[in-house]
Amino acid sequence: MEIKTQSMKKILFVSFSNIGDAVLSLPCLEVLQETFPQAEIDIVVGERAQCVFERASGIRKLWIYEKRKSLRHRWDFYKKLKQESYDLVVDLKQSVFGFLGKHRTSFLKQTSSKHKRDAHLSVLNSLGVDLVSLKKKVQAKRHGSHVTEKLIVIAPGSKSHIKEWPKERFAALADRLIHTGGFEVVWLGDQREAVLVEDIQRRMSHPTQNLAGKLAWQESVSWIKRASLVVTNDSAPLHIADHYGKKVLSFFGPTDPEKYGPQQTPEGVLFRGKFCSPCENAQCRYGLECMHEISVDEAYKRAMRLLEDGPERVEPNILVVRLDRMGDVLLSFPAIRALRERFPRARITALTQPYARSLMERCPDLDDAMVYDYKKKGMHRSLRGYFRLLREIQRRRFDMVFILHPTFRSHLLCYLASIPYRVGLKTRGSFLLTHSILDLRHEGYQHESDNAMDVVRALGVRSVPKELQFSLFGEELKEAEALLKEEGMTLRDDYVAFHAGASCHSKQWPVTSFIELGKMMKSRWGYRVVLVGDERSGAIHQEITQALGHDAIDLAGKTPLPVLAVILKHSKIFISNDSGPVHLGSAVGAQVVSLFGRIQKGLSSKRWRPLGKQSLFLQKDVGCVTCLADKCTIGFECLRALRPPEVFQAAKSLLAGSVDCLAQGK
Repeated sequence: MEIKTQSMKKILFVSFSNIGDAVLSLPCLEVLQETFPQAEIDIVVGERAQCVFERASGIRKLWIYEKRKSLRHRWDFYKKLKQESYDLVVDLKQSVFGFLGKHRTSFLKQTSSKHKRDAHLSVLNSLGVDLVSLKKKVQAKRHGSHVTEKLIVIAPGSKSHIKEWPKERFAALADRLIHTGGFEVVWLGDQREAVLVEDIQRRMSHPTQNLAGKLAWQESVSWIKRASLVVTNDSAPLHIADHYGKKVLSFFGPTDPEKYGPQQTPEGVLFRGKFCSPCENAQCRYGLECMHEISVDEAYKRAMRLLEDGPERVEPNILVVRLDRMGDVLLSFPAIRALRERFPRARITALTQPYARSLMERCPDLDDAMVYDYKKKGMHRSLRGYFRLLREIQRRRFDMVFILHPTFRSHLLCYLASIPYRVGLKTRGSFLLTHSILDLRHEGYQHESDNAMDVVRALGVRSVPKELQFSLFGEELKEAEALLKEEGMTLRDDYVAFHAGASCHSKQWPVTSFIELGKMMKSRWGYRVVLVGDERSGAIHQEITQALGHDAIDLAGKTPLPVLAVILKHSKIFISNDSGPVHLGSAVGAQVVSLFGRIQKGLSSKRWRPLGKQSLFLQKDVGCVTCLADKCTIGFECLRALRPPEVFQAAKSLLAGSVDCLAQGK
């Protein structure tokens, strides 16, 4: 049906009752006005969404349809519209109003576009108009009419509570953006959401402005136009910001971002894509898992990238798999940084075990962290759980995966997910990879960080310096302060941290040596000893605290990894067996002395020494021709040969900034 522009004198535009849907229909109205500039246009809209069109230019009359009124009232409303004798009806709702004009748009010619904005626009296909050029024309007019300020607008509410990101995370994110970026934060929402914002503000450290429930529609739009970034759930403010070309950070779970997400900044969408999402249901049986798994760290990183880089689409989509221990995870950070430098606009996600997620979330070069919980009673242990994870990976549509720690389960998972480029080491299941390199880790001829770097280099990624970086934020600082306060200490006190536990006997420096070293630290420097580790260190810590008394406090099992990082960072020095916390201490710039015994290939300091600029390791050669590691028959003489006075002297040299070659194990 081709319609002559001149013949259309009076047009009826039928929009929606929901505010968000009404905003999504605005481009359709703008194109209609551009196509028929001489026509008078009336709008039928629900009572709730009338604010969207109240001040729209070029509108003759706004008809408010109240669907909860009696049948008689609605019939009278219909007759009044009939008397207007419209030449054309553009009916987005495909309702009875479509029969009020001489012509109507045909839904038979509507495209299969998934996004609702484009679906509404496609209704105009039946008019024979050039939608592509007209859409660009009205978009250019709309986007050039506002000035951006150093302002972040946050709208934490939504029409349905199941679409809302947790309020405590909004508070933490806002605090972090204010603290690190110096942004002004303004909260928007309706009257119901004003209470929600007040609750969020009570959880914050920085002052913010609560305008929820205090502004008229156009005033809210004005604030959004001024913002550098709009942070919101799937809600009306998202569609307003996207309509005016603003950068949007949006949280999705139950609803589909391909239908309702921002088109100007699609890389601003945070969507877990769990096995059940998008469900588009009003209730959730799984505790809103899809919303609660979006972390503050991920949101902060995405927000800063949007603020720094602009709205270009992020490519490619990369997965990094590391399913082993703490130290291994931390030593993969340089390889991830190499990927970031090679693909600066990529979206990089890590797949790791549950305990390591908090580590990966603080890698500055990662965008996101996923969990593969395959241990006993883990959520992915069963066949059903495995396919839940597989479906989530498939929905994220990764372009390439780098498997830094090879296991058959990792290879199979990435193969079944149909990731086009699968890179890893030649080991069990490597036939499922597309690119593989020799696995020489057991030879121990290079550092573990170099082993990880070799995997990413297989696709032409260049090496970067072997330095660990670990982001810390205010929340961890508060938790660490509170934990030490219970023990009568603060982060400003002089203390030395000991990690006296180990994963195996061949890495365990004698407990008596730790006790002697602790006494030397107290008598000569006045330092108290803070014992860190997990619950398995309980017996060792009990022996040390009994010997040192008030001079030692035991934090075994009390420190989440980010909190542990804060405690290590603020310690005068950190003494540890060869273990994961060594690398955590190095990553946050702590002064670290790591104690090594075994010299077996692949287990020695050559592969596992700390990388920090203020880190050193101690190791004694006691003449073993072949190291038997855990099967040692001479009582781990290599560890007993490291005497407390030598460790104390090495620590003293490190604190003085004069580390000798012997202390470095050279």
